[in-house]
Amino acid sequence: MFRYFFLFLFIPTIGFCQISEDWVRSDLTAVPQWIGDVDCFSIDGGANKLSLNAPAEASEVFLFTASEAVEDAVWQFDVSFDFNPSSSNYSVIYLCANQCIWSEDIEGYYVKIGGQSDEVSLWRRKGGVEIRIIDGRDKVLDLSACSVSIKVERDRLGNWILSTDVGAGGVYVEEGRVLDSEIVQSQYFGIYCKFTATRSTKFHFGPINVTGNAFRDVIPPEIVSHKLIQGSLLELGFTEELDVNSVSEAIIRVNGELLNITKTESSGEAMLIVFGERVNDAGHGEINISGFKDVYGNTIRDTTIYYCYYKPERFDLLISEIMVDPTPSVGLPEYEYLELYNSTPHPIQLEGYQIIINDKSSILPSYNIQSSEHIVLADLESNEGMGEIPLLLVDGFGAMTNSSGEIVIVNDEGQVSDAIRYPLNIGDKDFKWDGGWSLEKKDYQNFDQSGNNWKYSMDLDGGTPGEINSVCGENNDGSQPKVNYISYLNDSVYQIRFSEAIDTMTLVGTLQVEGAEVCGIITDSIYLDNVIMTLASKLSKKEVKVLGLDGSIADVAGNAIVNDYQWLLGVPERVDSFDVCINELVFNPESGGYDFIELFNRSDKIINLSDLNVASAQNGLLDKLNCLNDKNQLMFPGEYWVLCEDTSWLNDRYTDCCFQRSLECDLPSLNNDKGNVAITLGNGKIIDFLEYTEEMHFALLNSYDGVSLERLDVNRPTNDENNWHSASSVSGFATPSLQNSQKMVVQESKNDKRWIWLEEDVFSPNADGDNDYLVINYQLPEVGYTGTIKVFDRGGRPVATIVDNALLDAEGFVKWGGVLDSKMKAPMGIYLIYAEIFSLKGDVKKEKLVCVVNAGAKK
Repeated sequence: MFRYFFLFLFIPTIGFCQISEDWVRSDLTAVPQWIGDVDCFSIDGGANKLSLNAPAEASEVFLFTASEAVEDAVWQFDVSFDFNPSSSNYSVIYLCANQCIWSEDIEGYYVKIGGQSDEVSLWRRKGGVEIRIIDGRDKVLDLSACSVSIKVERDRLGNWILSTDVGAGGVYVEEGRVLDSEIVQSQYFGIYCKFTATRSTKFHFGPINVTGNAFRDVIPPEIVSHKLIQGSLLELGFTEELDVNSVSEAIIRVNGELLNITKTESSGEAMLIVFGERVNDAGHGEINISGFKDVYGNTIRDTTIYYCYYKPERFDLLISEIMVDPTPSVGLPEYEYLELYNSTPHPIQLEGYQIIINDKSSILPSYNIQSSEHIVLADLESNEGMGEIPLLLVDGFGAMTNSSGEIVIVNDEGQVSDAIRYPLNIGDKDFKWDGGWSLEKKDYQNFDQSGNNWKYSMDLDGGTPGEINSVCGENNDGSQPKVNYISYLNDSVYQIRFSEAIDTMTLVGTLQVEGAEVCGIITDSIYLDNVIMTLASKLSKKEVKVLGLDGSIADVAGNAIVNDYQWLLGVPERVDSFDVCINELVFNPESGGYDFIELFNRSDKIINLSDLNVASAQNGLLDKLNCLNDKNQLMFPGEYWVLCEDTSWLNDRYTDCCFQRSLECDLPSLNNDKGNVAITLGNGKIIDFLEYTEEMHFALLNSYDGVSLERLDVNRPTNDENNWHSASSVSGFATPSLQNSQKMVVQESKNDKRWIWLEEDVFSPNADGDNDYLVINYQLPEVGYTGTIKVFDRGGRPVATIVDNALLDAEGFVKWGGVLDSKMKAPMGIYLIYAEIFSLKGDVKKEKLVCVVNAGAKK
């Protein structure tokens, strides 16, 4: 606004405006006319005052009269109250107003008399925001009844002085002064009263005198934005409203040739000009403009603007650097920012572009970003602190939350130019994670927005805003895209999530479902990494379909999709107890590793994993339920799924692990010595529950670190200690998402007359996953038998107790891991298994079995 003030010093006083109201008349509608709530006021000509005379009810009323005085202006008026003013009873005198109706749209300057602080103060209201620009003395009106004379002065530069005389007989005291020129025009002067029922007749206003000049603009208009549309439309934005009639005097030349203007459309400070011929689309050019005038008759200076008629495309304007957490600073000012880069050979006009940060949208101001140029976006408060950084200040620039967020750039045609989600998986977190360092794009020609193309700045200041990135270099996208997961939306609609942005043109006709028709595909236009696929008919329960992925599907760099996994579609059913069981568990991970839990679908149902939760219990009560995730992934019959807090580590550590069946989720705390795990529904209903101890591991292992407990039989009770064993050494001591190395299938008795038998009579307790333990099966006539099973060596000496006078199930199995009662490993040789059981009815059974401990097969 300072562009007005310099010229005002050199022009004569023009447009004198005044109000001289002594209240000697009886009609408010006579000249000078007052409009508004005239019925709520009365004039006392003898006392030269205007009084509020409103109904006895809480309300607010107003009066306005025409006044353009704003430059070298003086406003003087008297106000008196028959009470002590408060926040419920006060008055406002509008010195300058843009309208004569009190509403939310009113703008201007006003004096507030009274209020919570019992003061006289000067305020500005603009754009619905009220700001006190002179804070008067508190308690100056803290009287049982008060009368005040007020004088306000404003010069042509916008210097305001507020003075008051509270019962001092013409001696004014200055309340304050300020320079403020946010508003430069006036149309009305006004009176406003806010009151309660008992104060509706106790406001009085004495003589009013206003002198001064109306606003006079002598500044010529300027072009602040331009856009060439379809080669024959020129959209110009000016600093102020134009005189439409001046268009006939305007001259426009494109590359030196005079253009014929066939039509113009004006809307305030914008003008759309239609040419009779089309501007050449190719290359760059210049447009010379002259002759336009504003509504005050000021003629635009001859202006040359440059254009490039180019239709923006995806990835033309890139997000090249983001400072999400600027604290603590290591060199840069502590302001959030993001950097844009023009990857095209053409300049791009940013006016009309939107930046969307965490769903908060802001419009970018006019700026021509040149080819290969960097420009930094930040909020308005960053202006003084960012130094020499090339900065584009954005009103309403959204906050980038430190933990996670999304940033999207949308061009003026509503198309996404670039988008990024953070945090990015850029490898191990180091000290830079704590703040003060920006994330920089490595290769501007690599449009993969995953962590593969981003890295923390290497610049010692913590970032390179406005400059080429410190990590910049060749980083071609050579990775093949893959399907990360499929979400069930309903019985005919599924969402397919890819690992990176996909060339959407390659998806046309390439998604097929065996035995079903694909009738619709909707692509995510922002990130290009997922599609919504709709089938022509609904699938029924227990119906399983296979998704076919054509090899022509490719990412935006042209890399073909990896198609090495059979993706299935189906409809989930309600989960009941023991449909899903806990099948494997690591509760004592190796150094730097993580716990994990493996689940197995032992039912014939398709199960929505988002219906399941994992928890632990304390004193029989479940702790916090951790939902597996919200992605609605399906678990099909016979599938193994593994839960871990870091699936990247899981898949790197166990290279055979199926990443498609690994879920990253919060797990309950799993103690190393003992604990429990529950799989539940959202209402707390338990689907499976395991209580584990370290003693369930194979006793002869040197260490339990990173060794999983594997379930032997999914059909046996979960908390049968004999149903668990340490994973084999050959498997790497764990088999997440795969069939257990120690899985056991119980065989029928080879002799129907025997109630107890061995699964195999030779075993080798060496943790290689091949006959690591002796399985002793039994099948009793009825429940209620108590038994003892012991091991004897060749000399007839008892060396191990497997079962000691324990109540047995009607059928089941026990195992011996080759460990003697002395905690030593059983030497190789022949051993006698002696079993004796009895019932309360007096029925006694005894059996002897022979087994062999050997060294196992040679590798």
